[in-house]
Amino acid sequence: MLFAPPVVLALALGSAPAAVGDGEGERISLEELAEHYRAQRDLMLAELGSQVDALMVEMERAAQVGARKDLARLADRLRALGPDCAPLLLAYLDPGLTARGPELLPSHQVALVLASLPAHGVTENLLVMLERASSEGRRNALVVLEQTAQPERVSPAIRALVERGSKSLLEPALIALARIGGDDNERFLGERLVGEDLELARTTLEAVTLARTTGVGGKVRVLLGSHGAAAPLAHQIAAYYAACEDVVDEGVCTAVLDLARDSRTSSEGARALVDLLARFQRHWDSKLKKDLKGLCSSSDAKLAESALVALTLSGDRRARRQLLEPYDDRIESQRDWARVWEERAAILYRIEDFKGAIKDYREALEAGSRSSRPLTDDYLGIARCYARMGKLKDAAKWIKDAPVSYMQLRALAEEPAFAELAAHPRYREDVFRLDD
Repeated sequence: MLFAPPVVLALALGSAPAAVGDGEGERISLEELAEHYRAQRDLMLAELGSQVDALMVEMERAAQVGARKDLARLADRLRALGPDCAPLLLAYLDPGLTARGPELLPSHQVALVLASLPAHGVTENLLVMLERASSEGRRNALVVLEQTAQPERVSPAIRALVERGSKSLLEPALIALARIGGDDNERFLGERLVGEDLELARTTLEAVTLARTTGVGGKVRVLLGSHGAAAPLAHQIAAYYAACEDVVDEGVCTAVLDLARDSRTSSEGARALVDLLARFQRHWDSKLKKDLKGLCSSSDAKLAESALVALTLSGDRRARRQLLEPYDDRIESQRDWARVWEERAAILYRIEDFKGAIKDYREALEAGSRSSRPLTDDYLGIARCYARMGKLKDAAKWIKDAPVSYMQLRALAEEPAFAELAAHPRYREDVFRLDD
């Protein structure tokens, strides 16, 4: 190790001078011994620096041609050098004011490497970067500081950055605070959730959702109860509770439905809230279920459908019949039209009748094969069903058979339905080509 005790370092190098005061060989002073070790340390630093510089040159070349697989491989090689290389990597953390596009990739990889190194010893340098580096350099510094082992030293500096109101750094700073956690940070984040600044509340809510910060659940509940402030944030509120299920209870579900029914909530926001409720039937009481049934007759057809989906998932057979009736009628009169089969397949997927959805998607494929209609959605619909059923081999087959582009494959890998498939070592590269 670079900062190992002198005797340990010398033994590791195999070049310790004669022992001091053992009665044999030439005696040397402590000053001479210290100078010897400093020289050896400098040699190690020089060698390590050469390795870092060489790897960074390769990384810059890989970035220029978009070779992401090579970037990841080179980052692993930097990481393998250990925490002693951290001070040397600092010079590459800030891409500068003029860097654009691919030029930003090496510095971002360096940030990920530094964030993964234990006891990297460069916290003070990173805090200086928060004040002096380019905007992108400060973003990279925040990525590293998210993993800090010194939250009491780092958090105040990041909170100060938020308070200064730097718009370009607001999101990464809030995410860093959410990921660092702790009572002080959660209190700070909570205050911004219920403040008067709508955009600040939105960004904070997105940050605590990304970090799954349950410690601000009380403040989100306060926000939820203030419909004037909560209505514009309905999507973000739904996403937070989906990510932080542990803070959901009967009271939260009731408040969510109240917000969905408020006229100030947009149609899209109301649907997101009702779709959220579908996941938490265990927290419903009789009044909530009655109020949800009232939404089934809403003039907003899509909101009414979301209410029927939620009730169907709770086991309500009458709601299922009411939900499927218009789809069944369209199929009865237009059996040769692929679109009507796809529409019923999609609704069956929403109520988790995956076998029924697969059957309808196959009917859509057969009907579509008799025309020039694109069939991609049908292949992928079947793949999603198999993935949700845990049949990864079948899901992989249907994705591979689908007429999709390389970029579409990358996007599919990000879908929650394919999360297990994308994480599987066998399918990660074979299906999604994520290691290319």
